Amino acid sequence: MDVEILKSSEFDLDNFLLDIETTLIYNSNKYSNFLEVFTGEETNIIIVKDGENILGILPYTIKHNDKYGNVINSLPFYGSNGGIIAKKFDEKVYQLLLNKFDDIAIMNKCVASTIITSPFEKNNDWISNNYVCDFKDYRIGQITFLPELPEKVMDVLHSKTRNTVRKAMKTVEVVNYEKGLEYLDFIFETHKENLTAINGLYKPKDFFDKICQTFEYKKEFKIYIGFDADGNPITGLMNLYFNKTVEYFCPVTVSKYRELQPLSGLIYQAMMDAVTDGYRYWNWGGTWASQGGVYNFKSRWGTSDLNYFYYTKLYDKSILNLSSSELLTQYPYFFVIPFNKLIVSQ
Repeated sequence: MDVEILKSSEFDLDNFLLDIETTLIYNSNKYSNFLEVFTGEETNIIIVKDGENILGILPYTIKHNDKYGNVINSLPFYGSNGGIIAKKFDEKVYQLLLNKFDDIAIMNKCVASTIITSPFEKNNDWISNNYVCDFKDYRIGQITFLPELPEKVMDVLHSKTRNTVRKAMKTVEVVNYEKGLEYLDFIFETHKENLTAINGLYKPKDFFDKICQTFEYKKEFKIYIGFDADGNPITGLMNLYFNKTVEYFCPVTVSKYRELQPLSGLIYQAMMDAVTDGYRYWNWGGTWASQGGVYNFKSRWGTSDLNYFYYTKLYDKSILNLSSSELLTQYPYFFVIPFNKLIVSQ
């Protein structure tokens, strides 16, 4: 077996990924390009080959920082799933990829590394037992396994969600995503308002602009909008699409309409459209164990729990002395360490 490293632009990721049904958009060529444009850092791919046969890959991005040292993620940006991608499990392939990832971290004078696995990764037990790291954390990955027919979507939903959907469909008029791009500013402004209200980190306007510049509308992302009786937009949903999975990416609702739960109407319509277009999985993204309300909302859409993990290794423990605000400033969009492991008082 041979191990090599290529820039993402030098390797046809999609050709490899599309042979594996459960690969996500975060591993695709276009998303790698998006990361490079947005973070200003290069995305590379570790590849294990047997002759010309590719056995497994592991993508990574390094955040360069002259002040405190570099950080390597697979992958950065709001918990994008990276980790090992292989057509079948092979201990030697997995070990070669993990060893090379560590070698690259050390060679590039990284102070910390993090691998974020996919919710579809079936070998986390092996990784946990064979990859030595300082911290291991997890998120609850919630996936709806979509039915074969759009008219069957309602059948997979909890009775409470069915009622919410029916109520929402009477409250809003669902706009065909053909006109979704016209409401990009609405998506951003409402997203900013929603996150600011709970002291959360919102994605900057530049993020939404670069999504539009990178991905093909209708094919790789769509925007659904719901209006009130006066024709004003009150809720929106941006999804990303790749292979057989829909990414529930950016939902928004104008605060004064939240009790009416109009977003449920958009989700339901988007799910039916996804089934029609041949998608099999709806990925709700990661949920913290402490987020009971968020977890319950998603679970009532017929989800299965597929936990994924953050494996973090420290190469210089002085990084533990930085505050969370300093880490966010110095390493924007990169995961460094779990904030609850910091030595300094917050």
